Amino acid sequence: MINARKCSSARVEGRDISAPEVTGRPSMVAGAYFARLLPRSIFSILAGLTLFAGAAGLPAHAADDGIIKRGDAVVTGFSGTKTGKEVPADVHPLDRTFIDVDGASAQVFDLSVLGGRPSGQLSEVPSKLQIKAGETGQLFGVTLDDGDGKGAPNAYLTSTSMYGLHLVSKDEAGNRIRLLKGDPGAAWMPGQFGTAKGGTPGSVYKVDGKTGAVSLFANIKRDGQENSGAGLGNITFDAKMRQVFVSDLETGLIHRITLDGKERDVFDHGEAGRKAQGLEPVAYDASKRINMDNAGFNTENPETWGYADERRRVFGLAVNQGRLYYSVLEGPSVWSVSIDDEGDFGTDARIELEVAGSASQITDILFDGSGLLYLSQRGDGAGSYDYTAFAAKQSSAVLRYKWDAKDSRWAAVPDEYAVGLPKDYRGTQGGVASNYGYDKNGNIDTSKCRQTLWTTGEHLREGDDAVKIASGGAKIVHGLQGNYKSRVRPGNVAPFETWFTDYDDRYADAQAFGHVGDVAIYAPCGAGAPPEPSTRVEAAPPLDYTDPPVSEPGLVIDKRCH
Repeated sequence: MINARKCSSARVEGRDISAPEVTGRPSMVAGAYFARLLPRSIFSILAGLTLFAGAAGLPAHAADDGIIKRGDAVVTGFSGTKTGKEVPADVHPLDRTFIDVDGASAQVFDLSVLGGRPSGQLSEVPSKLQIKAGETGQLFGVTLDDGDGKGAPNAYLTSTSMYGLHLVSKDEAGNRIRLLKGDPGAAWMPGQFGTAKGGTPGSVYKVDGKTGAVSLFANIKRDGQENSGAGLGNITFDAKMRQVFVSDLETGLIHRITLDGKERDVFDHGEAGRKAQGLEPVAYDASKRINMDNAGFNTENPETWGYADERRRVFGLAVNQGRLYYSVLEGPSVWSVSIDDEGDFGTDARIELEVAGSASQITDILFDGSGLLYLSQRGDGAGSYDYTAFAAKQSSAVLRYKWDAKDSRWAAVPDEYAVGLPKDYRGTQGGVASNYGYDKNGNIDTSKCRQTLWTTGEHLREGDDAVKIASGGAKIVHGLQGNYKSRVRPGNVAPFETWFTDYDDRYADAQAFGHVGDVAIYAPCGAGAPPEPSTRVEAAPPLDYTDPPVSEPGLVIDKRCH
């Protein structure tokens, strides 16, 4: 029998049965094992108590080190719904089903303990922080700054229409009712946008990496006019110039915002970008703006949601080697434009690549510093009065492009990752990020930089191998898939050399599509270092990815005592 009062850990080889001993980690993370035994809501309460203890001067490190630490993922997703308790017999329950304002629009997950080597199992990782829809509304894009090199990074999140646009009104008795189309009495459903904090469809929110406090960072406007409902796309942090870039789905503009929340410049791809390549300019069309008073606005028809023309609609963003890379729906394609020494946009926009054979929009762009470019797609948007389908299912891919030094361009044919167990293994939902490596027990190894690739996805464990799926945990999983970056197709098909995590711990949303959003992971390389700036090199070096460690047979008990 192990004396729990004296010994800090005991481990059976191949399965961690105690809190991992990790130097410099907050005490909240040391409870990762216990989080697997408790519902996420209970873990969140315990985590909050730990933070309180630290603030009160008790022996807790979370208050000093912050909530977001190395290896943690910030993930966005639909906050869910709630049906009224008293629904009249003559009223359909859907007409009294509203956004759950207490549901999470974004969460911070601790990915440090995954419970074993990647074998297609469900890893029940703890949620350290939940951002409620009542505060911010629905969110999609997410990026992390570097904490100014002094501590925990801050997260920045964008308002979205990626989980539908939902309207309400009131009947003659004053009861809240849902609307399918625009009406003179229409208003945004509570939890759609963060109006409680003064937010709009064009809002960016900031999450303090140390305290978890949420604040309104910026309201994106065009010539003083607020976004009418199409919302924002993605957001990325420029470490060199200390600023963020945000894409606007309504206007097609990319906004440059400094870390004080002030807009400094805008880039118009439809005008300046296309002209730089000799293409006919496409101007912003204000007539497409949403009018909630007009029945022409249909919550089930995204064509009425005020999106910019596909030739100027930008979404995914990433900064690399002094250039801002951005995706355009037309193609779809990836373009770039230079950023000068003052942080302003240049006049040299150029097309970098086109994604052949796909119509899905590119919602996230990632560089890993070694001549490799990753793209994550998301299926065409959809309106859904029953809140089930917000995007086309099983139609999006995670792609990897290599820089071809000989031809001075990105390779025409990319590598692809299998995402999710259902065929055709294209279950990504539009977010991609890199993280550290892991040991053979699934414990994070922060000395292994950028070894694993993580993507948001849905229906991740609903494949054909009933035996493997049954032995690996819940079947219906919407959340994250993680795998070593060497595992490109045709290898890892079906993708059982992976870890899966769930966003909301429900495991029952069989008809849900498009309910998960973006992901950003804080994984600076080197002890205490900020994220390394990505660079394009003249030639992609040989891939130096360590394969997943193989579990060895036998039983080992390791006890560490005070």
